[in-house]
Amino acid sequence: MKNVHDELSRCIIQMLFKEPFFNHLLSGIVRTITEKVPTMAVGFSGNQVHLLVNERFFIKELRSKTN
Repeated sequence: MKNVHDELSRCIIQMLFKEPFFNHLLSGIVRTITEKVPTMAVGFSGNQVHLLVNERFFIKELRSKTN
């Protein structure tokens, strides 16, 4: 399996082509790979928006969608 950061970027780019509205929302978001959340979450820190991604969940979901 590829690096989770690369796969997350690939998925986001795919979504941007299908749903251009999300380009503005996702362009300024900080992506964070963490075990602190069980799946995925959005959070705020200071003046930044963070997309928190659990690597195990993300990879498991990718595998289930591609098989």
